[in-house]
Amino acid sequence: MRRYHNEKRNQGIGTTGEPHKAIRHPPQPGQTQPMIIEWGAPISSFQSSGTPPQAPPDAHNSLAASSFPNKPSTTIEKSYHCQCGAAKGKQTSPTSKCICIPAHPHPALQPTFQGAFPVKHRSLQFLQFSIHEVARLNIPMGMQAEVSWFTQATANPAFFHGTLLLGATYRALTLGRTSLFSPECYHHQAEAIRHILVNLESPETQLQEGNVAAVACLAAFETAINHAANESMHLDGLERLIAVRKAKKQEVLPGYLQKLIQWVDVSHASANLKRPRFLSLQANIPTLPNPTLDDEVRLLNSLNSQWPSTFPSSPVTIYEGMDGVTAYIFHRVRQLSSLASQIQACNPKGEATEELRRQYTQGMLLLEGQVNASIWSLIRNNVRQHGSATQPRADEPVRSCTRTWHGTCLLYIHLFLRRAHPGPRSVVISKVAMRVKYSLRILSETELWVSFPKPFLLWVLFVIGVAESGIGQVASTAGGDSTDMIWLLQILGKLRGIMCLESWEEARAIVKQFAWVEHLCDAPSRTLWEDSDRYLMELSGGLQVARGEEWTAPSNASSLYGPNTPNHIIDAELPVSSGSPK
Repeated sequence: MRRYHNEKRNQGIGTTGEPHKAIRHPPQPGQTQPMIIEWGAPISSFQSSGTPPQAPPDAHNSLAASSFPNKPSTTIEKSYHCQCGAAKGKQTSPTSKCICIPAHPHPALQPTFQGAFPVKHRSLQFLQFSIHEVARLNIPMGMQAEVSWFTQATANPAFFHGTLLLGATYRALTLGRTSLFSPECYHHQAEAIRHILVNLESPETQLQEGNVAAVACLAAFETAINHAANESMHLDGLERLIAVRKAKKQEVLPGYLQKLIQWVDVSHASANLKRPRFLSLQANIPTLPNPTLDDEVRLLNSLNSQWPSTFPSSPVTIYEGMDGVTAYIFHRVRQLSSLASQIQACNPKGEATEELRRQYTQGMLLLEGQVNASIWSLIRNNVRQHGSATQPRADEPVRSCTRTWHGTCLLYIHLFLRRAHPGPRSVVISKVAMRVKYSLRILSETELWVSFPKPFLLWVLFVIGVAESGIGQVASTAGGDSTDMIWLLQILGKLRGIMCLESWEEARAIVKQFAWVEHLCDAPSRTLWEDSDRYLMELSGGLQVARGEEWTAPSNASSLYGPNTPNHIIDAELPVSSGSPK
């Protein structure tokens, strides 16, 4: 009896007597080495069923244990429930191809890996998925950047949970469940916040690279879920952290972290119509709180210079309704659209395709930054509307559609370019779509039907109409009121009559001259076209429709990758041309 109690007492050591020591479990059938779990270290593991990882019953301080006390403990390594529908809810092998985890783990993610704190192999797989399949879709990163991210995430618990939060959020948005975010998302969010607060208590750890990166991940999550709010508490905190690091001469950040901050910044700016806070990181020049016209032009030129040389130079087409600045940015929209179609036609597993995708991601980040910089070039926009001592004001088409141009470009980026491959839904789409509809509603009849260029209006209506149908959006925020769609169809029906467009093929030939990704744009746009048929018939039966001349695209509109160098230079003192080629 004494021997029995001694053995029981010895088995209890480590769970009650030494809670921060390792617990050694006896080998299970089929195992040659005992499993080691150290509950004193922050452990998180990916669970394919969507529920957060469970701690032992005696780990009362664990978030998972306190939040989900009634769920039984499971062995994560033996649970393979596909969440993406590839296995239709049935159990599959760990090598099943789905969006949940990669079929082939990164070479660095072997089961024997041990970082600054122990993490289960399943969690390492999800960490690799979060970096390789999620971060790379939004942030241009090479192999060295991925290694740096992985190294920092496995050394800093806050950044570790922040990275898994990105992966869990991406998975939730891609699956489009009725309940948008699983408890797994909020578990990683809470764990990241907990570790950040601990780090902030110590001067030695509060400015660590991993701490900054973790706050950036939280800001990205906040932008992804906050449909009703237009402020970001975590972006405010990120701005303060960067300011303190700069004051202490620690402003240098690794490349992957700079790109992460830029992406979070422009996504928040696009979604909420806010001034970007970290364009200086992207442009490599300081940004002033009250910039002059020369400062605004210098910023735009610096962003232009960041485009990789692999993007071929070609003539810039200035469409009616655009000036030199907006035409140059729109030229990049068209280039990325062409590149998206090119990637779609390539071998998805080829090395050349991976390089094209990296260039494409880099281009999207630069493009979104340029559009936001143009939106907040307030002095430039004021010169467009009213002129200055050295420049005349822009012509009537430019003044009428510049606001709509900015919003539609951002909407096109998030609706098509950022979804050129199967990707997550976005609350940003519904927010930007609302602004584009507003920019059309505030136009007078003369501005809409006389000053606004008809071909460009046709392109705008297709982009906003596709967004209004709910494509790419979170179900709870998809589309607007049904009266909004009727209003858009009425405008489209009237415009069809004015432009003498009798078939979808004629309309498609026009909008393709602007920006178009065929495998994404064609089907939903054709549906919108067909839905407008009855409004065209009502219009032509009840009103005398004015018939205008058919539109002819600029002669160089399709030469996106020609050998010529663009002759456009953004200059603050360059007068705005009173006329633009059609």
